[in-house]
Amino acid sequence: MLVKLRRSLRDNTPRLVIFILFILFMLAYLSPRIFVTIPAGHEGVLYRRLLGGTDVSHVYEEGLKLFFPWDTLTPYNLREQILTVDMNALTADGLNVKVTVTIRFQPKARIVGTLHKEHGPNYVKSFLAPEVESASRYVLGRSKPVELYSRARTHIESEISRHLQHELRQYEEFFAGHWPHPEPGQTYEGEVANKVDDHPNVRIILKHFYEHEEEDSELAQRVRKVGFVHLFRQMHEQETQFEQAKIFFRRELDRLAGEIITANRKVATHHIYGDDYDDATPALPGSDANGTASSTRAVEQALELYSRARTHIDSLNAAKGKLVQQEAEMLQQQQAHTADFKVLQKSYDRFFKIIELKDVLISDIELPPDIKAAIESKLGQEQVAEEFDFRIERERKEAERKRIEARGIRDFQDMVAIGVEEGLLKWKAIEATLELARSPNAKIIIIGAGEGGLPVILGNQGWEDSTPMPRDTLSLSESVAPVTSPLAP
Repeated sequence: MLVKLRRSLRDNTPRLVIFILFILFMLAYLSPRIFVTIPAGHEGVLYRRLLGGTDVSHVYEEGLKLFFPWDTLTPYNLREQILTVDMNALTADGLNVKVTVTIRFQPKARIVGTLHKEHGPNYVKSFLAPEVESASRYVLGRSKPVELYSRARTHIESEISRHLQHELRQYEEFFAGHWPHPEPGQTYEGEVANKVDDHPNVRIILKHFYEHEEEDSELAQRVRKVGFVHLFRQMHEQETQFEQAKIFFRRELDRLAGEIITANRKVATHHIYGDDYDDATPALPGSDANGTASSTRAVEQALELYSRARTHIDSLNAAKGKLVQQEAEMLQQQQAHTADFKVLQKSYDRFFKIIELKDVLISDIELPPDIKAAIESKLGQEQVAEEFDFRIERERKEAERKRIEARGIRDFQDMVAIGVEEGLLKWKAIEATLELARSPNAKIIIIGAGEGGLPVILGNQGWEDSTPMPRDTLSLSESVAPVTSPLAP
């Protein structure tokens, strides 16, 4: 038996060698498809050629993996990435502007299988970039060019982010695939709700929902009554209405604030101050009747103009206060509604939001040169106007400071005049004169200018070849001969 086996091996050795070499060659050739390394920060999605196609329920984490050579593994980068989109958009005024929008995004782990199946490896160009462009065009189409150069630019970025978040969640696709039309007379309760929620995708969401929500809670009872899909859609529509209302209130409040600032500035610019005309202006002596009547008409016109301006400002403030109150009531209602909506949205995002948006930034704006110059000039003039308002306020405070300082000086002088006597002042002057007389420098003393006057001392500072006088050479008690002027008669 062994002899036959050896003889068979010896006779078939060339064939066996060729077979082994073929196997080794195939292993070497197919090794990149069999031994696949998933880099750090990536996850892999497997396409099973013979067993159902894309495996969306399982992803492969980083490391070395083994697969059949006829299957294909596609790695996806799960790190934060940056996408820059350049576009031309029309503003609310019909102006064509060139805008560069930059976003930071990150594909969500564990559900990249859905991303691979719906959009493929080239999802950034085929799905994400068009969505960014669409959301940006929508928001810019409702904005004015001047808002791109002001603090409203941050609001525009927030609006782009909100619309892009909505598109990335793909609510419409989800509701379209899980929203049957009930028969006449039916409501979304009972059997209809159970039928809608019996979809495999919805069951996955419900499983996550009940794991994080108490079964006896009010929200869980509402889900069981009308169904997750129906309740989620209702809340989504209400949330959209709340967001639209917030935009309306924000725009109206900004408009009213601008009108109030403009009205106050007009009043200040034309010097229409009602306090200046509270008292009747009497006619000046010697003025004629025509001059007095003209002055009276000017005062009446100024008072009427001031009254109209104040009435307009008061009406604007009243409208603003009413809007603020309505906005507060709306926000209070939204706060109670949003808490439940966020719970449902969290369960939905866990399985259907394939891309997480981190930030949106308008990195560059290019307007036509003449429009850009006009906007910059307008903004410059607004800054100049604010500068003049600041100057007026500064001068007003400076005048108040000077009034306070003048009152302080007046009070000080009154106190000094009451508390300091003439004898004390003379005594202080004598002490100062004694100190000067005792100094080692030569000096000339001129005895006072009248009865009770104090002496005047002239020193020799700066004189050359002067010898200091002894301290006891001269005293106040010594008499000094009066000096006679050579010009005296």
